[in-house]
Amino acid sequence: GGGRESSGRPPAAAAAVVAVPWNKDPTVRLAIMNQVGATFITLTGAEITPIWMATSRVNGGLGFTAVDIGAFGSVMGVAILVFAATLFSFLADRFGPVKSVSWALFFLGVIYAFHPLAVVIDGSSRTGTWALVGSFAVARGCMGPVVMGGVSLLLNNSSPRAQLGAVNGFAGTFTNLSRAAAPLCAGALIAAMVHAKRTLAGDGGHDATIGEEVARDFSPTWWPFLSLSVVFLYLSRFAARLPKSLDTPQS
Repeated sequence: GGGRESSGRPPAAAAAVVAVPWNKDPTVRLAIMNQVGATFITLTGAEITPIWMATSRVNGGLGFTAVDIGAFGSVMGVAILVFAATLFSFLADRFGPVKSVSWALFFLGVIYAFHPLAVVIDGSSRTGTWALVGSFAVARGCMGPVVMGGVSLLLNNSSPRAQLGAVNGFAGTFTNLSRAAAPLCAGALIAAMVHAKRTLAGDGGHDATIGEEVARDFSPTWWPFLSLSVVFLYLSRFAARLPKSLDTPQS
């Protein structure tokens, strides 16, 4: 017979898939941004809490002693130990890592927004303050491991196995920078709160500035926690928009 087959690519070459370099893969970039952002804000919240608790009530804090702060840390630590493995595994298996991380960030945003209520309640009931602070400790101890474990899993799922080392190394550099920046940001937020409480209270003997009017109507105690809450809620929305392909690892 005379006809010859068309001279296309060999079957093996035609079936081969050219892997996209990890540094040009948009999914990998999104996963890295998600991990760095979530790590930064979660650790900023962890750092800001004991500073706020130790700050005097007149300056917007709770005026807790070292023993009080240690008790809070113990409650939160027990919650982390109990739920770090069990809760995240359950949520990831049932809903997938993307949805689990998104909802955990959302709940943390809500929890931090209500932290200053402890100062309001402290004026009338120390027991009520401890009940509220204890519930915050348990809730954060549950949600924190979901976020921290989830963003790491999403990063691993974003990269082909052959490129995983390079992806983790690159992401780790910026994640460590965010870990270093978190205490600085926490200290700056509390310092701004204390400064506002001291300088913007006003004595009524002069026309109030815009800053004084804002501080009188909206207590500076709320400022750092609502700032944290806004970032948590933004990152929750960011995580919710991640590709659902990140729920499963690549081959």
